[in-house]
Amino acid sequence: MFVWNAITENAAPVQVLETDQPVGGNEAVEVGQAVNASGPVSPHAKFAVQDTSGDGLLSLEELLAGQPEELHRQLTRDFKVANWNGDQGLSEAEYYSVPSRVPVSQREAIPDPVVELVQTHQAAVRKEWTAWDADQNGELSQEEFAASELPQAVPGLRNSTFALWNLDGQAGISADEA
Repeated sequence: MFVWNAITENAAPVQVLETDQPVGGNEAVEVGQAVNASGPVSPHAKFAVQDTSGDGLLSLEELLAGQPEELHRQLTRDFKVANWNGDQGLSEAEYYSVPSRVPVSQREAIPDPVVELVQTHQAAVRKEWTAWDADQNGELSQEEFAASELPQAVPGLRNSTFALWNLDGQAGISADEA
């Protein structure tokens, strides 16, 4: 029978393996040894043990703690890649995408940063839409488009024309086209 406990008080985080049989003459083993002695530990359990601050985020220091020096460079790279929002802490979802920490079958998909950027810009456009749509018909005419800041609201489209935005070729640009 295996029982896992996290010990974090005044000590580096370790997991304790309690068994009917001694493990190498010592029942307290380090995380890597415990994983090898009993099979894989869930990514959730690994995250919980490494999150010594208990704030729900892994700092780079927490990720590197207790890891062999030769893995620090790889883990630092993995941390930078997986820290999608740039907040200097890996959330549990971000942690689940780190190849060296989570088995392939349990990994989360890495989000496409373009999707988030598009959603941010769409929200900004929708917020201003009613102000730009002077006649409130739900579409921007050529005159309303020229007076609006729609092209400037989306990076890279500053010099775009009415025709480029008017995807369906109708009289005006709808919010869906924007």
